[in-house]
Amino acid sequence: MRSGRVAVGAVLVVTLSACSGETSSTSDGDPSTTEGSAAAAAPSEALLSAEQHMAPLQDVTYRGTWEATDDAGLFAGHELTTTLRVADNGCEIVRETPDGLRMTTRIVDGTEWFNWSDEFLALLPPDRQEEWSGRWESDAADPSDACDVRRLSDSLDLDTVEAVGTTTIAGRPAQEYVATAAQPQPESDGEVRFWLTTDDEPIVVQVGGGYAGLRGPVSLKSSDDGLTITRPPRRLWVQH
Repeated sequence: MRSGRVAVGAVLVVTLSACSGETSSTSDGDPSTTEGSAAAAAPSEALLSAEQHMAPLQDVTYRGTWEATDDAGLFAGHELTTTLRVADNGCEIVRETPDGLRMTTRIVDGTEWFNWSDEFLALLPPDRQEEWSGRWESDAADPSDACDVRRLSDSLDLDTVEAVGTTTIAGRPAQEYVATAAQPQPESDGEVRFWLTTDDEPIVVQVGGGYAGLRGPVSLKSSDDGLTITRPPRRLWVQH
């Protein structure tokens, strides 16, 4: 199934660290003392300040749509709607197309879980369809594949962060930044773009990049919804 699977970090191209509200320090400054607008801060400090202000959020949901390239396995050539949900106990990514192809990935307690729609499974050999229909494949989650946008800086070389422009997202002014990962993950172009609000306490309102044939941003849609990410029932597990 690996040929049809897109790693969980692919959606944002942000190989993000474990779901937690803690913030790490950098040579650009102590995040515990970073205050003020993202536009007025050095790029690394702005990112850390945004993480600091997002840390108390109970959960966040991001969503975006773009076209998958020929490198995106069974999703190639399709328009994908991607929804990322992050809570303190785990995270979930749902990728789906208008014609019913859907892949759901969850990370809970160090385990990564994968589930596919019948339309997606129909593209696979019959034995795979029977084995995986309505079930969840599990695998150990690589720490770099967790998906917490509240700790975006953990996977980036902050010396590469640069402010590149301003824009408006969902009616709010935002500063755009670009960063290059010090050690890009396989199949990644190593670049992450993120947008921080500048009209209030800075938060990450949009993030994007390119990985495994996917490229495009996802935008913050909601927060503090009381979301809990649960692992699938054991009776539905398929282990390899």
